[in-house]
Amino acid sequence: MGQSNEFPHQPRHTRWDKVQGKKEKERMIEKAKKQQENLNIRRTKSNTQQSYNSEEKELQREVLELGVKAKAPKELINKRRKISKEVTIPEDVVLVGESREANNTIRKEGRNHGNTWTPLNLKKRKGFNVDNPKERRGENLDPGPRRRKLTIRRIMDEQEQWTKGDDGIVEAAVRHFQNMFRKDTQISNLDALKYIERIISEDDNNNLIVTPTKELKICWRIFSLIEKIQRTSEEHGFQINHYLREANPPANRLANLSHIIEEILVFNSFADLAKNIKRLINMDRWNLPSFSE
Repeated sequence: MGQSNEFPHQPRHTRWDKVQGKKEKERMIEKAKKQQENLNIRRTKSNTQQSYNSEEKELQREVLELGVKAKAPKELINKRRKISKEVTIPEDVVLVGESREANNTIRKEGRNHGNTWTPLNLKKRKGFNVDNPKERRGENLDPGPRRRKLTIRRIMDEQEQWTKGDDGIVEAAVRHFQNMFRKDTQISNLDALKYIERIISEDDNNNLIVTPTKELKICWRIFSLIEKIQRTSEEHGFQINHYLREANPPANRLANLSHIIEEILVFNSFADLAKNIKRLINMDRWNLPSFSE
C-alpha cells in the first residue's frame, strides 16, 4: 500500500499567490495614484477646503491598507509634500476662513494616515516626537484649538476722533497718559475716590503695622534654663521685672528714630501687657509665678 495523504488536495492557483499578489498590488498602486491625482486636482480648483466625502474616505482606507501591505510609493509622498506646502500655515499666523479649513484638512489627513507616514507639517512642530508610537499613530497630532489674539484696532484721540494704525494708536495713547500724570493735573472732586475699591482696608492696615500674630515658640535648648529660673524664683520668693527695650544698640537706635521711650514701664502681671507685646514675648507659656494673676 502506498502512503496516505493526510492533507486534502489544495488548488494549484490561489488568489494571493506570488504572481497574482504582485499584479494585484501593482493594480492597487495604480488605482491609488489615479484617485490621488483626481483628488489633488479637485483640491486646487476649490477655493475652500471641505470635509472629506465618502469617495475620499474610501480612498483613504485603500491607501491605508496599501500602506500596511506595501510601503507608500514615492509619487504619493511627493504629491502629499506638495499639497502640505500649499496649505500649511505658520504657527504664529492667526487662521481665519479658508486657511483654518485648509489646516484642519491636513490634520484630518494626518490622523487617517498616521500608520502610513507622519504629516510633514506636524514633523516641524516643536515638541513633536516622531519616535513616540502614540504620536506616530496619530493620537497626539492635534495641538488643540487656537486662541484668538486680542489686538487694539483703533483708539480715540484728544479731539474724540477714532485713530487707526499702529503709529497713530501709540501716539494717541502716549499723549493720553502724559496728560493724565503731569504735575499740574489735580483731582478737583474728591468724592470720586469713594467709588474706587480700596486695595487694603483699615483693619488690614492695622494688622500689618502690629507684631505678627504667630506665636513665638521657645527653643527646646533653653527649656532647662527656664525651669531652673522658675524653681529659683519660687524658692527665694524674689520678683522678676521685665523691661521693654531693644536687644542690641543698633536696633535700639533705629527704634528711637520712630518713637522715643521717655520712661520705662514695669508690669508685674502678664495680663496688663499690651496685645502686641504679649505676642512678642509670649510669656504665658513660661508660667512664671511673677506673671501669674
